[in-house]
Amino acid sequence: MERCTKCGSLIPCTKGKGCTCSCGFVNDFTERDKESEDIKTTEVPEMPSLLTQAKNFTKSVTKHVMNGAYNAPDQVRRSRLEICSTCDYLQNDRCRACGCFVAQKAAWASEKCPLDKWGIYKASTGKCGGCGRK
Repeated sequence: MERCTKCGSLIPCTKGKGCTCSCGFVNDFTERDKESEDIKTTEVPEMPSLLTQAKNFTKSVTKHVMNGAYNAPDQVRRSRLEICSTCDYLQNDRCRACGCFVAQKAAWASEKCPLDKWGIYKASTGKCGGCGRK
């Protein structure tokens, strides 16, 4: 069912084809359907400018060094890369949200996804304080 563009009445019609309403107006919903499909398409931004990329990289390196240059465990790194591999922002092993090289950013414990798909890795020592158990 669609609404008539002229009078607003509900009319039965097949999607993508024109329909004639009881008011006599011929409704052509094909253009509207095309427009709504265009709206549904999410636009992914271009790579940030070189200046923004340099700024982001400098912040990341600073955080990494301040964190003792710790890397995330392989399991965490692989999990992060798996998440990134399904992201629309990934382009040639780089993130279009921040401009980083995804493999390197995923390896650093101090880093998080700019889209909040994964966060900073913090090692847990467990309740006893050193055995690693929870």
